[in-house]
Amino acid sequence: KKVSSSKSELRAQNYAVKKILDQKPQKLFLKEFIEASEDLSNFIASSTGAVLHSLIPNILWDLDPPKSKTKNNNDSYKTFIIQSNQEERFSHYKRIIRENIAKKRSVIFLSPTAKLAEKSYDLIKKGIDDYCYLVHSYLKKSELNQSLENIMSSKKPVVIVTTGKFLSIPRVDIGTIILEKESSQFYKMKHRPYTDIRLFAEFFAKRLKAKLYLGDLYLRTETIWRMKEGEFTEFVPIKSKAIFSSEQIVVDMKDKAHTFKGFKIVSPELEKLIKNSIKEKKNIFLFSARKGLHPITICGDCGKFVECQRCSSPLVLHEVRNKNFFLCHRCGRMRDAETRCSNCNSWKLKPLGIGIDFVEKKLKERFKNIRVLKIDGDSTPTPAKASKVINDFYSKSGGILLGTEMAVNYLDEVSYTGIVSMDSFFSIPDFRINEKIINLVFSIREKTKEKFIIQTRNIEQEILGYIKNGNLIDFYRKEIKQRELFGFPPFFHFIEISFSGNKIILEKESKKLKDFFKDFDVNIYPGYVSENKKGSVLNILLKISKDGWPDKKLREKIMALPPRFSVD
Repeated sequence: KKVSSSKSELRAQNYAVKKILDQKPQKLFLKEFIEASEDLSNFIASSTGAVLHSLIPNILWDLDPPKSKTKNNNDSYKTFIIQSNQEERFSHYKRIIRENIAKKRSVIFLSPTAKLAEKSYDLIKKGIDDYCYLVHSYLKKSELNQSLENIMSSKKPVVIVTTGKFLSIPRVDIGTIILEKESSQFYKMKHRPYTDIRLFAEFFAKRLKAKLYLGDLYLRTETIWRMKEGEFTEFVPIKSKAIFSSEQIVVDMKDKAHTFKGFKIVSPELEKLIKNSIKEKKNIFLFSARKGLHPITICGDCGKFVECQRCSSPLVLHEVRNKNFFLCHRCGRMRDAETRCSNCNSWKLKPLGIGIDFVEKKLKERFKNIRVLKIDGDSTPTPAKASKVINDFYSKSGGILLGTEMAVNYLDEVSYTGIVSMDSFFSIPDFRINEKIINLVFSIREKTKEKFIIQTRNIEQEILGYIKNGNLIDFYRKEIKQRELFGFPPFFHFIEISFSGNKIILEKESKKLKDFFKDFDVNIYPGYVSENKKGSVLNILLKISKDGWPDKKLREKIMALPPRFSVD
């Protein structure tokens, strides 16, 4: 209706009104980017809006729309894989980038973390500084704005070294996407809709008709399988064996137990290595898989784990100023260490496992005059704090750096390295754990100049044989055989639906869901963390064959679930 007939009604409203001038719609993001987001939302059974929200950093909304109307002159989509050591990979990357620049095509170079993006930028930019830009969320806002402005206004092709969220930068001339460290878990987001940047990059490259390169020391098992099935192409023949110049020593801690007086975390071999590093004024990096003093504590009488009262996660024992306390690494709740078993009221609580704080404590007791630094999620929660520690470590010789997986991203070459204990990995309930161990161990060894030590009390583990020999091809054959036998990816897709509430609600919902998904392979089971703030947690797992997904009927059912159901 006409405004002239509603003036008094409009004046009575509690919001301001102003005249809208004629506006022409402006397209900020590439058509191919939006289409790839739709492709991904279809594949992960989510809304396109949720996918776009996960892929676009807020700072991009302030960009001016791209002025160029020129379409990219790409030939066709193709995915290549590169499995080799870092030096060889980056040699290939530089060649690929220069070929694209010569053809006036821009390149997006992806890293899983900001720190790895910075390292990649330093390796790539030599000789092509005028084309290269580093973009990630931890840059100062003024630096980030300047880089984005330069990228958008440059009439020359550009090389954007970045993390996954900045794939949304609207350059119209993208000819190639390079995805480094393809096996990294950091490419998959930890929050809904659980966007996997690797999958999006594949859809985006297809829409752009661009080339996609996947590189790593050891690629994911499903990636190698897809190459063998003809979906991907070897850029160069993949390395079947990982070869390193450093010496490797595997120490059986169980075999040496009879020579120790009491429980020890440092073998004679590792102790000698630490003493050599002090004598020779060289640095040493020691890896510990878990945070805290001890990752788990059990009751010596009834065997129950000490759990968080809020979310039921196993509590980790910590120490600050000679006072012990329990900390939940899931919800952050703290609890006094002077506590009894919640099941049988016993005081007989036994800490188990080797945490990074326990390693630090024992090293400081044994080597009183050596610097011991630490990088983990508790002591260095931000990139700035972790960078400060790593700079301190390399600025002076003759020190020990302790670190969890987080530290490996910050580590450069170091004379000596060691894994204090491999054993905590073997209990992690993840079908990809062996693949993760291979990548982590080889990443540390690749940074080792002289000697690398692995300590374990479980020397019989088959994975250690592959690590000792660097045998990638036999590891792949064993892994893919087991995946096929148990119906794991790449042969099947898993869809996990999680929900929480009180036990009565869960019982009703699980019955409804079982009936709702009766035409599909359904398993219902308690969550690994059995409770959260909303009550108990229940998961439903749907298993779909590779060729059976996306399934239109199943996708519609998943999309029909209320928001309280989380779908991964």
